[in-house]
Amino acid sequence: MNDLLSKIEASAKRLDVHVGLHATGALERAGAHGSVFAYLPDADPGDFVSLLMPVGLQSYSASATLIPVFQQNLPEGFLRRKITQRFGKVLATDDFVLLALTGANTIGRQQIVPSGFARDWSKPLQVDVAAMMADSQAGILFAQLLDEFIGFGVSGALPKVLVQERATIHGAQWILKVGDDSLPSLAVNEYFTMRAASLAGLPTPEFTLSEDGTVFAVRRFDYDAGGNALGFEDFCALLALPPERKHSGSMERIFKAIDAFATGPERLKAKEGMMAAQLFSMAARNTDAHLKNFGLLYSSIADVRLAPMFDMVTTKVYPQYRTDIPCISIAGKKLDEADKTFVRFAQERGGMTMPGLRDLAIRIAGGLEEAAAELTVYGRAYPAHRAVCDGIVEQWTAGVQMLDRWVRGISPRQRTA
Repeated sequence: MNDLLSKIEASAKRLDVHVGLHATGALERAGAHGSVFAYLPDADPGDFVSLLMPVGLQSYSASATLIPVFQQNLPEGFLRRKITQRFGKVLATDDFVLLALTGANTIGRQQIVPSGFARDWSKPLQVDVAAMMADSQAGILFAQLLDEFIGFGVSGALPKVLVQERATIHGAQWILKVGDDSLPSLAVNEYFTMRAASLAGLPTPEFTLSEDGTVFAVRRFDYDAGGNALGFEDFCALLALPPERKHSGSMERIFKAIDAFATGPERLKAKEGMMAAQLFSMAARNTDAHLKNFGLLYSSIADVRLAPMFDMVTTKVYPQYRTDIPCISIAGKKLDEADKTFVRFAQERGGMTMPGLRDLAIRIAGGLEEAAAELTVYGRAYPAHRAVCDGIVEQWTAGVQMLDRWVRGISPRQRTA
C-alpha cells in the first residue's frame, strides 16, 4: 500500500483526465494552490470535461484553487477527515492529492487518475445491494465497506460509499449513505422525503431503504440504460463557484446557466423542474436544497437536461435547523413560503402558468400526504425511528397547510378527490 501511495504522490503533480473511454487532457498544478487544464491535441470535440470548457487549443486555469468542475466531487466533511486520517502520514492530502486518490470513481463521465495510471486502476466495490439492504445489520455492513474502501469521489459532508451491483448486465452503481448522531434516522428521513417527491410525480432516481432504517441507497442516474456514463455538473461547478459557496445561489443565476446550455423543450422543462423543486422543498421543510443538489445531465452538448431530484431531506425536523432559512434566493428573497414573488418569478422567468402552478401545488400536497401516511405506519413498526417520523409528519402538515393557503379555494378534500 505504501508503495502505491508513494507512486500516487509522485504522479500527483499531473493528472490524466478521461471522458468515457478516451484520454482527453491533463490537469496540472500551477503554483502552490492553483491548477491548469489543457486538452490533448487530438481530443474529440465531444469529449469535453465541462460545459464551461469546450475542447480547443486554449488552456483553462484557476490561480489559487482547483478549477471548479474538478472540485465538484471532492470528499467533504466526514469522508475528507477519514481520508486524511488514513493517508495523512504518507500523503499531503490537499485537494490535488485528494483528486488523485478519488478521481477514478466519481459522479459524472470524467475519470481523473495520476499521470501514467490506468483509467480503471481503482474500481468500485462490488456488493449485493439487495441482500445488504435486506440485512438487519445493514448499518454495520456499511461501516465495514467504508473502512475497506474510501477511494471514491462523491461530495457531501456525511458518510457515503459508491458501490457496483453484483451480477447485473451493466453493473448498476449505487450511492449508499448513512447519518450521524446529530441527524438521527437520517436514512429514514431521506427515503420518505424522496418518496413524497416521487409520489408527487417529480423526477427522482431509483432509491431504497435498508431493513433496519440506517442506510439509504440511491441508484446513480449518471448512467444510461446501456451502462454508459453520462456527464453531470452541479450548479456550483456550472456557476464557477467553489463548494463552500453552495448555500449562496440564486434562481436567476441558475436560470442563466440553463439558458446557456439547455435548448428546445429541455430548457423550459429544466426551469419548471427547478421551480417544482423549490416549491417541494418549501412544503417538505427542506432548507438544505443548495447548488450542489441540482445540476445538468448530458451525453452530448445537444441533449443537456436537468438531472432528477436527489438529496431531499426534511431538515426542520432537527432542532439545530428549526429556524434555518432556504439556500437559493428568488428575486433577492430567501422564500420559505410560496408568495407573490414566487408566482411572478415562475410565470415571468420560468414560463409557468397559474393553472400549472396550482396543479403542481396539488400534486406536491398529495405526495406529502400519501408519504406521511406511510411514514406514520413505519414509525409504529420501528419504534427507534418513531420520534423522527412523527416530527416529519408534523413538519409536512405545516407544509401542506401552506400549500392550501396558497392554492386559494382548493380544500384538502377537493385536492384528494
